[in-house]
Amino acid sequence: MRQKQLFIVTILFLVFAMTGCTPYSDFQTAKTVGKGNVELTPFASANIGFNNVGANIDVGITNNFDVRATYSQVFYTSYGQDVFLVGKVNSNIDFLSIAPKISILKDIVAFTVPFDYLYGLSTFIIRPSLLITAPIGRHTDLTISPKSIFTFLPLTKQPTIMPALSLGLSLHPTDRISFKPEIGIVNRLEGGGASSLINIYLGFGVAFKFGK
Repeated sequence: MRQKQLFIVTILFLVFAMTGCTPYSDFQTAKTVGKGNVELTPFASANIGFNNVGANIDVGITNNFDVRATYSQVFYTSYGQDVFLVGKVNSNIDFLSIAPKISILKDIVAFTVPFDYLYGLSTFIIRPSLLITAPIGRHTDLTISPKSIFTFLPLTKQPTIMPALSLGLSLHPTDRISFKPEIGIVNRLEGGGASSLINIYLGFGVAFKFGK
């Protein structure tokens, strides 16, 4: 069974690699929380020029469908140039997000589309994402998440497109708590893809599950 799961993950990863889509994760796996359950995940992440602190709340609508809400504060220490987006630079920004998530292959593959809003930048973001999870130990899962980030800035007609790649671990000593370190790369394409800006981030979250 494990060999079959690893084979599926490998094939999916190769497919997304060939299409030029790079993975990115945000403190979750392909697993859903289950109908009637709630998962709370405080987290923090850091990149050159900014720090991000917040929390996710995942609510199980059915056993195969979750809805996630996110709030975080983004703290900037840039020097006249925003390291993540082009636009107005603030010392801190409120980040709001709502994201439906559906299971495609139970506990192995899921699809989510976060809809984000950066209050203070008046910026909208859409992040269609695929979550691919494989067990690598009795209490450890590895998640790869291909994603394209479409950023809609004020007064611009076309979105900025940022493919991304990240690897996330889920260390779960019990069914009620899991530790989620991750590392990611965000590639901001400019000039129609003629140039790019690479950003690397590190993050850590702790998930607490409530319910059945």
